[in-house]
Amino acid sequence: MTHLIIKNIEANLGKRDGTHRMVGLWDSILLEGQGTIPHYHENMEEIYYVISGQGLMTIDGDTELVDEEDIIYIPPNKNHSIRQTGDLPLRYITVSIDIRENPRKLPQNHYI
Repeated sequence: MTHLIIKNIEANLGKRDGTHRMVGLWDSILLEGQGTIPHYHENMEEIYYVISGQGLMTIDGDTELVDEEDIIYIPPNKNHSIRQTGDLPLRYITVSIDIRENPRKLPQNHYI
């Protein structure tokens, strides 16, 4: 389950704040065994912040256990996915930043 928290923040903050590059801020929860399909973003970097639970994060073939309070940076063009593995649901926040000169395209949903 994913909820988009911020879709377009630039209406309230100026471009000098750098927020015109923010595509979105998502609060996601993966239940037992759920995960995202491997995907990448050509013109976007992402940051995942794990709020609770455990999972496996794979970035370009490297897989690591992620846990509460972990922060994961995903550069553009890096294939990545995340899967819940612990006893609790995996809850995390994703911040997506468009690196193009003239940003404004929402990412697709990559959940299976």
